Amino acid sequence: MSVTEDEDHRKNPLGATGEMVADNVKRLRGSLSYRELSERLEALGRPIPPLGLSRIEKCTRRVDVDDLVALGAALGVPPVLLLYPVGLVEEVEVLPGRVVPTWNAAKWFTGEQPLASPGPFGRWGFDPPDAQTWETGAAPVDLYREHDRLISEWKAARNQEGSSRVKASSAAPDEEQRTVYLRQATEHRERAGQAEEQLACVRSRMYRFGLTPPALTDELADLDERAGSGRG
Repeated sequence: MSVTEDEDHRKNPLGATGEMVADNVKRLRGSLSYRELSERLEALGRPIPPLGLSRIEKCTRRVDVDDLVALGAALGVPPVLLLYPVGLVEEVEVLPGRVVPTWNAAKWFTGEQPLASPGPFGRWGFDPPDAQTWETGAAPVDLYREHDRLISEWKAARNQEGSSRVKASSAAPDEEQRTVYLRQATEHRERAGQAEEQLACVRSRMYRFGLTPPALTDELADLDERAGSGRG
């Protein structure tokens, strides 16, 4: 005999996070009707009928992870804000009995830092077990974020190098200014080289963690081979 949704809800009621999601769906829906939101979800391939949306807001229907992602897309917000409304609620209960600042909860969810715990004098710190395991646990997010940062830094340096060379060749009013532009081009080229070296290190760490690094631009396509940071 199958367990109905109502029976499951009575046996295992929503926790604080589930209730927070229900509140946030209702708030973000605003003047949008249940039918309109349901049509958006239908178009996204994750249909929830109007009655189901009403029950979500009344905390009598659960939101699973597929629903959460689709609701975020339909309501135009990152799904994490359905869980943790940053800037609107000061603290949230992330686990039974564990309340943390909402911004800390959001950063934990997105892999930026471990959960904080309250300490003396109103300060927040990290529990030793969390801090010790976080580096490994959050490695994929940290490495990909650092990879993006270095790619942006490399592109900026290359663009600045090119701009300085153009100025040196066509816009310099005299030889002294041309020398300045060429020196700047050299500095930008060195910055790009440093970014490449750091990228090679990040990608090497990705391989060690069993991850697949992002694809590289044509100019950097042989970076792994040049730097010896490939799988082998």
